[in-house]
Amino acid sequence: MSVLIQNLPLEPGPNGRFTINDGNRPQLHAIHPWTLHHLYHDECRRAFREADGQLPRVAEGEEMIARGYRSFHGLLEQSEVDFLTGMIDQRIADSGGAPARDEWGWSLPWNMLRIQAVRPIIARVFNGVLGDVLTQYFGCHFRLFSLSLTRGFPGSAQGSFTWHRDVEPPQQTHLMLYLTPSSDEGGGTSFIDLEETRRAATAGYHFPADAERVTHLRDLGPDGGAFHPDKPTVAPGDGILFGAPRVLHKGMLPTAGHRDVMTALILPSPVPWEEYLARGTARVFVTQHPGVSSIDPFEDRVIERKPLTHVPDWALAGDLFPPNYQG
Repeated sequence: MSVLIQNLPLEPGPNGRFTINDGNRPQLHAIHPWTLHHLYHDECRRAFREADGQLPRVAEGEEMIARGYRSFHGLLEQSEVDFLTGMIDQRIADSGGAPARDEWGWSLPWNMLRIQAVRPIIARVFNGVLGDVLTQYFGCHFRLFSLSLTRGFPGSAQGSFTWHRDVEPPQQTHLMLYLTPSSDEGGGTSFIDLEETRRAATAGYHFPADAERVTHLRDLGPDGGAFHPDKPTVAPGDGILFGAPRVLHKGMLPTAGHRDVMTALILPSPVPWEEYLARGTARVFVTQHPGVSSIDPFEDRVIERKPLTHVPDWALAGDLFPPNYQG
């Protein structure tokens, strides 16, 4: 059954993609990224309802919906942690050693052998309670947009290591799987929840330019009020799921040694994640994550990344949907 997106007909295609007439594609790609991803999310939710999908109801999902982030213990077994860190160790050794210390991080380059070795690990992670939480959070199936395996080294607090929200449509959701423990020495990630993020946005701090990001929330001034940053304690194999464009967060690089993390970017989907991954698998495994605003989510085509300006008020406030959304 075809669907209409702002009067543009789309036909369901294989593996969860849609197809559109070539003549209509420029009109679809001209839609503002926030609107495009909201319309796509709405279609995914409609498809889930029409297939009589049953949304899980788990406490972890309620917490994710309310706070915008949630930590999970034991997503990976120790043997899986050792395998993934071993892949990094081996590749760095094969390359002649670690990158220079003025670079904060290094990402594993993927090949089909590594991808096939990692896929069973990913399946175990996403087919458990985490998958239920994501389905409950999105109100539909989910899919993996991109996935990386990174080693971070000591460095200065810039960019992602100051308080920020990702300037992307709010559907972009992150999972960070820690392979090394969080600590003052080993680094980690801090968050403030949706309620306090909205308060910061009201005070004017939502998507600041890199040069305007602060290291300490007290620097926001009295209009922001008091904030209560949370730095979840994570052990190897633990993960943190969060709406990166929705809640303020700040990474912390290690002060000694290194920090290993597998990071996945996740989006809604009209079909289960394994089915979506069945086509274009290699494109999911990356050394650098693209923003979701650089793709058309219906056809999964790369589009020109427009200047990310004129963020809608509802997205500035950290909301997942526009006001009065009835889907």
